[in-house]
This record gives sequence, structure tokens and C-alpha cells, in this order.
Amino acid sequence: MKFTEIKEQIIKHQERILIGVPDGIRPNKMLSSIIYAIGQKSEIQQCSIGSILGSSIVACNLGLMPDGVLGEGYFAALNNRCQFLPGYKGLEKMAYRGGADTIYTESVYKDDLILPYCFKVKLGVSKSLVHRPNLEVKRVESNIVYFYAVYKIGKQKEFKVLTR
Repeated sequence: MKFTEIKEQIIKHQERILIGVPDGIRPNKMLSSIIYAIGQKSEIQQCSIGSILGSSIVACNLGLMPDGVLGEGYFAALNNRCQFLPGYKGLEKMAYRGGADTIYTESVYKDDLILPYCFKVKLGVSKSLVHRPNLEVKRVESNIVYFYAVYKIGKQKEFKVLTR
């Protein structure tokens, strides 16, 4: 499908797409972000129009801009279906909306994985995260980002690890 045809469909269905945009987010800005994101990636334009519209609705319901400019979220083509993927800034934004008091985000670099430095994640009932970064070298080649939040109520702690 051509970009102009996709844009026409988004504008045609904008009322349905934008119905879930949270207060404080301008619907026109969200619509512009959606159109921009689709225009930037030719692989998204090859996806079904239904999946593009559905992913746009998901982005709106989460209140996250899908253009990737702010790191809130992205559209990705997976098996010719458009998917909305929250970025780490989007997860951070949702955590604050959900009652997080303190949030940390950090990148893990290639040299952080060499002893005596480390990055270890333990999942399960007593999950933990340990990161001892190597700050003595130039920090390049980050393939891992983690997000750690402390919530106001109950001082509950949560983390999420994202990889490329």
C-alpha cells in the first residue's frame, strides 16, 4: 500500500484511533506522530492496513508517541504486521503515570560484561539486578537497557531489561 493511501485511511479513521488518547496529550500531535512514523519506515508501509490502524490505537491508548523521536515508542514490522513497541522512555512515562516515585534507566555496554565488571539478572520470586559498569573506558556498543522503578505505595521495586 502506498504511503498516501495509508495516510488517507488514518485520517478517515482518526476518530476511532484517537478515542483513547489520555488527557494532557494533544490528539493532533499524536496523529502527526503516527503519520510521521509510518512515513519514515518503508517496511511499515508493507504491513496490512488493519495492523497499522490497530498499532496506532495501541499507541494512543498508552499515550505514547510512536515516531521514535522521544524514545517513547516505535512501530515495527513483524511478519508483515505492524506492531507498536514501547521504548524505554515510554515505559518510564507509563511508570510515572502508574505511581512510580523514582525511576532509573541505564545502558549496559560491551565492556560492562567483562570481569571484574558485570551485569547479572535473576528472575523469579526473588528477582535481582546487579550492574557494575566499567567507567574507565569509552562507553560504546550498548545492546541492553534496563529500567528500575520504586513505587510510592508500599515502596515496591520493579525492573525491566530490554535488548535490541
